[in-house]
Amino acid sequence: MDELYREYLAYLRVERGSSPLTVSAYAADLKDYAQFLEKRGVESLDDVDREVIVAYARSNRSDSTVDRHVSVLKGFHRFLVREGYARRNPADTIQLPKAPDRLPDVLSVAQVDTMLSRPLGSGPLALRNQAILEVLYGCGLRVSECTGLDLGDAILE
Repeated sequence: MDELYREYLAYLRVERGSSPLTVSAYAADLKDYAQFLEKRGVESLDDVDREVIVAYARSNRSDSTVDRHVSVLKGFHRFLVREGYARRNPADTIQLPKAPDRLPDVLSVAQVDTMLSRPLGSGPLALRNQAILEVLYGCGLRVSECTGLDLGDAILE
């Protein structure tokens, strides 16, 4: 089974273009899953049924963790069927509840005004930092989106 886990992780990396952090998280989840299956005496992935997956997902986990684990297993078992390693996908009929939308914490207008008007020092680094704050606020970007910007993304006209 270890070879199938490695093959799935390679598929995520190469074909799906998943980030190294995503692949690492999936690897940890699949390792945990393999240990769970071993403890239950499951010798073949064809022996896994819906009840085994539900038992695994619910074992000492919060709702958000359950959702992530089920999502990982749905993708993994779908991969096994598509590649011909399994006859069926036991996770196919498991429905994930819709997670409630969480609104991000936001700064007040006064906090933003204070942040943008406060001098950050002098020199190129301070100027860069001020520009980053202006871009974050002016474009409504998340920090992760801002760090992903390239010079070619700017319209300098």
